[in-house]
Amino acid sequence: MMGKKLYINDRACFFDQGMDRFNNYWSVVFNPVKERYIKINPSGYKILKVIEENPSISFSELLSRLQVEENSLKRFLENMVQEKIVLVS
Repeated sequence: MMGKKLYINDRACFFDQGMDRFNNYWSVVFNPVKERYIKINPSGYKILKVIEENPSISFSELLSRLQVEENSLKRFLENMVQEKIVLVS
């Protein structure tokens, strides 16, 4: 995933500041291929939101912005890529 650019699948996520705040940043994303919803905790929400606000962000840039454990971030992103929530190029 290093050196690759990350994007949010527009068909998978919808961010609404008021609703997100109301739900304490617990959110739901949609896998458009399997047509199923996946619950995301506030940490995952923050990761996805940073990617959405910074299209084509690299893994290393994301890691430095979030200052989270590298392995945790990598596992979360691998899951989101597998679920077609995050796209990689």
